[in-house]
Amino acid sequence: MSGQIEIAEWPPGTRTGLEIGIGTIIGTGLTKESLKELQALWQPAVLITITLVLSGIVVGLWSSRLLGINPVISLLGAAPGEISGMSLVGTQFGVGAAVAAVDA
Repeated sequence: MSGQIEIAEWPPGTRTGLEIGIGTIIGTGLTKESLKELQALWQPAVLITITLVLSGIVVGLWSSRLLGINPVISLLGAAPGEISGMSLVGTQFGVGAAVAAVDA
């Protein structure tokens, strides 16, 4: 045994299928009524989105420096999103499982 850790890989096409599934779930949640409501609420929605993203960046970078965590892991762990979505993004950077552990 050489002491190297083997990293599991997604079967071909699985990640793409999962991304399509998540996008479909998000897309099917939009209705005409929700789009009409968004027209009236676009300013608060933009403000809240910017605030969430900036606070995620600040908390992620602060956690990275304070705890000595990989910045990619801490930024994705602090990002406003669900565990599965951030873990999918993390797999593209090779840190998917670690993001799920930080996000939990």
